[in-house]
Amino acid sequence: MTDYSRSNILLPSFEEAEAFLTALAGKDAPYTFQTFDDVKGRQDKTLARIYHGTFNEHKHALAALNAKGAGVYITVNKTDLKGRKEANITAVRALFVDLDGSPLQPIKDLPEDLQPHIIIESSPNKWHAYWLVDNCSLEQFKQLQQALAAKFNGDKAVNDLPRVMRLAGFSHNKGESFITRINTMQDNLYPYSVNKLIVGLGLEQAQPSRANTYTNNSYNTIIDKEDPFMGAYTQETLAELRDALRYIPANDYHEWVKVGMALKCLDNNAGQALFIEYSQQCTAKYDSQQCIAKWQSLCPSRTGYKAVFAEAQRLGWQNPAKNGGQYTTIEDDADSDEWLEPDPIIAPQEATDYPIDELPEPLRLLVLEIVDYLQCPVAMAANSVLAALSLSTQGLVNVARDNNLIGAVSLFLMVIAESGERKSACDDLVIKDIKRLNIERFSDDKKVLEKYIEEHYQIWSAQYKGLMSAIEQAAKKGEPTDELKEKLKQLIDQKPKKPRGTTFLFEDATIEALLKALYDNSPSAGIFSSEAGVVFGGHGMSKDNATRNMASLNKLWDGGDIITNRMDESKNMLLTGRRLTLCLATQASTVKAFFDNSKGLVRGIGFGARFLIAWPKSTQGTRLYKAPPLYWPNRYAFSNRIIELINTPLDIDENTGAIRPHTLRLSKTAHTAWEKFYNDTEQELRIGGELEDIKDV
Repeated sequence: MTDYSRSNILLPSFEEAEAFLTALAGKDAPYTFQTFDDVKGRQDKTLARIYHGTFNEHKHALAALNAKGAGVYITVNKTDLKGRKEANITAVRALFVDLDGSPLQPIKDLPEDLQPHIIIESSPNKWHAYWLVDNCSLEQFKQLQQALAAKFNGDKAVNDLPRVMRLAGFSHNKGESFITRINTMQDNLYPYSVNKLIVGLGLEQAQPSRANTYTNNSYNTIIDKEDPFMGAYTQETLAELRDALRYIPANDYHEWVKVGMALKCLDNNAGQALFIEYSQQCTAKYDSQQCIAKWQSLCPSRTGYKAVFAEAQRLGWQNPAKNGGQYTTIEDDADSDEWLEPDPIIAPQEATDYPIDELPEPLRLLVLEIVDYLQCPVAMAANSVLAALSLSTQGLVNVARDNNLIGAVSLFLMVIAESGERKSACDDLVIKDIKRLNIERFSDDKKVLEKYIEEHYQIWSAQYKGLMSAIEQAAKKGEPTDELKEKLKQLIDQKPKKPRGTTFLFEDATIEALLKALYDNSPSAGIFSSEAGVVFGGHGMSKDNATRNMASLNKLWDGGDIITNRMDESKNMLLTGRRLTLCLATQASTVKAFFDNSKGLVRGIGFGARFLIAWPKSTQGTRLYKAPPLYWPNRYAFSNRIIELINTPLDIDENTGAIRPHTLRLSKTAHTAWEKFYNDTEQELRIGGELEDIKDV
């Protein structure tokens, strides 16, 4: 954090203005500037000006107007540089609050990972705080601004999209002149996600008024929109639900999930807020991140939120509804003479959002940078990024969860998507420099091999053939061969070793070709493929061959040993200490056929469980042309680091070719989190548990 305090507060500071603007939107970003007469009671309309462009273009004009008593402002949100109305706003840059005399200390007391990026002192002891965001929609902005103002007792009027705020570095002239200044600015300027601020700050977004009824149509294939209890609600309903939830214990997992499914029929903001509040009743188990993740994974129940009222009544809650009626449960529906429409045996599940907020900031911003341009599913970009990370680190380290559980860090990733979802384009963006490096290595390997053949192997081969011929001739003549055989033995011991190749990247391969490549070339490799032939290419093969192939891939994921036996024993191979990353894309029909044809084998040997699988919603039909950006700050930084890691020499056993990675151990905090996850997962494998039917996973 940088302190921008200055002793001289009388002179405008271009440097301070530039620092503020750069923090808000990057160096030399264009803005819409606004000036008004600041002098109380004067109202000089000639000082009201709008300028569009960079600060460098207009700083002298702004300074001249400021010297005449005009206040200098910027439109915080991004504009089309054609005006300063709501229609001109194209993107939200930040959420911000004008404390308007309220104390700054509550903001200063926030945890470090929720601190505002910028705090401005607009006039003596009056503060503006800015949180940069990267995923706030125009529609969300007003409600979030109102929630921020309510949270910190700020100016509630500061909620319109084209809102202007005072520009740091210029004079505030309403009273005694004061240079609006930066109080603090975070040096690490990664934007927040909206969800992190909502949850972290506990923002209570405006609830609908009693006069209005809101209907959630997000799940219209499940919710009967004619049933007023299913997707429609009022503020009074929400208050009744909040009261009813106090009677339902939150410490039982299955009850907790049932409540979440019942609340899911509400719109996402209202339902999630109630679910989080309900979950916090069990303070011993409450974890905000797990709570949100569970909410995102839930589907709404058929009975909707009326099931909450029914369960609460069963536990003693007195129904405050105006008609005093009882709410029916799904069990009551079962006693009815009227048949419900049967649910399909195999029903499509609503795709949940990829948990991008769980990624560390540099990776999250990289994924967003890729998605912004390619307009591909988030999961597809995230898979490519994680695969590149796996490829670059798998040969360098193992991770020890305890003294016995030491494993490879390799990832097998798969995205299920139809053709045209831009998997290849996504991989090309992420691993462009990795591919270039692999080609360079291939070229270098070829030269090294040619030199080996010309300068070493051909000479040795000629000597070998000569000795073999001499032994043959001596034997025919009945002459002694012992001396020749000894020379041959020495020559065999001196056979020049074929240099190991250094290539490591494949677009696809059969399992046989893959194993040979890992034996002859780099012991750490990756496959980035839109065809997934290494897995699905032979889904019509015999059961024995399919078993061998999947078992080999299982061992590569584990970092285990593989022995291949050939009729020519000289071609037998022992692969030990190899590492493999898979980043695959395939179509749903291919996956289904593969699982069906295996007759349970895929799950039976734990093959499917080794993959991180994503099946995102398609973005096709929404991807209008977008010119590529001139600069990719996150991709460039990531690529440079990945290449640096791949070029780090591996510790390789010269005899076996096995990698000898360094072992990293979990920190105490990380081990505690892992142990909790391990135990929670194990408990859900029990009969009646959430994971009972997917024990292989």
